[in-house]
Amino acid sequence: MERRLYLVTVLAVIIGIALSCALYGLFYRLETTNIKREFERDVESKAAALTQAVELNIEAIYSLKAAYDNHGLLDYPDFSQLAAQTLSRHAHIQALEWIPKVEAEGLPALEKQFGARWPGFHVTERVASGEMVPVSERSLYYPVIYVEPLQGNERALGFDVGSNGRRLDALNRARDSGKLQFSERIELVQTTDDHAGLLMLLPVYHIVSPQSVADRRQTLRGFVMGVFRLTAILQSTMQPQDASLMAFRLLDVNADPHNQLLYQQGSLTTEEQLAQKDFNVTRPVLTLGGREWFIEATPSASYVADKRTRLPLVVFIVGTVLFGLVIFYGFILMRRNREMVSTLAKKNQALDDINKKLERMTKMDVLVGIANRRYFDETLHREFSRSRREDRPLALMLIDIDHFKAFNDTYGHQAGDRCLKLVAEELGRVLKRPADMLARVGGEEFGIILPNTNNGEVVAKQCRSVVERLAIAHQGSLTSDVVTVSVGVVSLESLDAQTRDSVFNLADSALYQAKSAGRNQVRAIRVGRPQSASVSSLC
Repeated sequence: MERRLYLVTVLAVIIGIALSCALYGLFYRLETTNIKREFERDVESKAAALTQAVELNIEAIYSLKAAYDNHGLLDYPDFSQLAAQTLSRHAHIQALEWIPKVEAEGLPALEKQFGARWPGFHVTERVASGEMVPVSERSLYYPVIYVEPLQGNERALGFDVGSNGRRLDALNRARDSGKLQFSERIELVQTTDDHAGLLMLLPVYHIVSPQSVADRRQTLRGFVMGVFRLTAILQSTMQPQDASLMAFRLLDVNADPHNQLLYQQGSLTTEEQLAQKDFNVTRPVLTLGGREWFIEATPSASYVADKRTRLPLVVFIVGTVLFGLVIFYGFILMRRNREMVSTLAKKNQALDDINKKLERMTKMDVLVGIANRRYFDETLHREFSRSRREDRPLALMLIDIDHFKAFNDTYGHQAGDRCLKLVAEELGRVLKRPADMLARVGGEEFGIILPNTNNGEVVAKQCRSVVERLAIAHQGSLTSDVVTVSVGVVSLESLDAQTRDSVFNLADSALYQAKSAGRNQVRAIRVGRPQSASVSSLC
């Protein structure tokens, strides 16, 4: 009997210790998972800070490009003033520059013109030794003729950006895409330190929004370029304790393999790397301008040690004392708790999915896949209120497909639906800004809201043109043998004396005039600050 009791006691102790060991291992792994998740959140926060730091500086380039798009070529005083204002908001920009496209036969005239302003001005390139020498012969040049600030960037004045392969690649990508492009990590010609530099380029064309690569190459005027001190931008997002908490690298995966490393902070010994390999985290930072940046991070041993607790050891001791019953009971409670949380999460997710679907249904036109009249009215009310409050311009456009009833009668309603979808897709491609809104406001009528816009006529012309270029056959039209649209647009510099209904009525009146003029027309009403309205034909 005693022997049996002894055996039962020993067995209970063994079972209790075994369960305690199992729970110790379980809690240790859970704690490790939580530490890894917390580290992942820290890395994601770091990646978000890096992304924000880079994107904040992009505004400088767009403000200069807007000036060139709106006013044409700027002279040096205007460029210098605008660039200086922009630089006052961005401390990590080395320089803002204007780079024209210059053909070989125009190079002597350019050097003579700017030599009068800056004695000794020549177009130069940088050789392997780092010395700036007169540029070699080629068919095209991209020299820096404006630079702000000039002080500290004198070596960049006259530098042919196209003389370097990495810079030329960024120029060509920007030229052909018509969008913002980043260069790889480069060494700046105006500095002698080892800090990494980055070029951001926006192309400027002789026409508004050329549609094809061939058109962009033919109409290229030049580039607005920002020279950024990449190391300074990245260091501005760092905290003093970061170096002791983690080691990370910022990589440009689209760059040459030998030039992918953009920035590195901290380092770990081989032993630490092996010990922390399960904590390695890779997160995207930026996908923009033809580049893809990723951050690779590993926590330091001190980071992991600081997050460790004594909970696994406490669980082991308590489990050994209370044996299997308490441990088993705790395990059941924990499992039930996890099941309840999982069930609740699934229900919440299902409810969220339903709510999102319902919200989309109330805002979208099911046929053409764009905003419906209800969402259009809500957006117009919001943008009208915001423009009035902030004293900003606003443009509203109404577009009507000409003779659409005849189209349906000729080709059938299914063809009419396809026509509506194609027209909506083309109109959507015209809009370039996130705040611009396209909606279907009637059977064959569309509305476009252009916040902070005082020249809606340009967009209206593009809308009319892109629909006509679709070349959708329309034998029932009295205007053309293809589907066309009539466009009415109102551009208001001030909304003080307006209401939302009056703005809509002005656009509707312009649309009526476009139809009365024979359709396939654009009619625009401009309302300036001194309340005056004028109607002009753009076609």
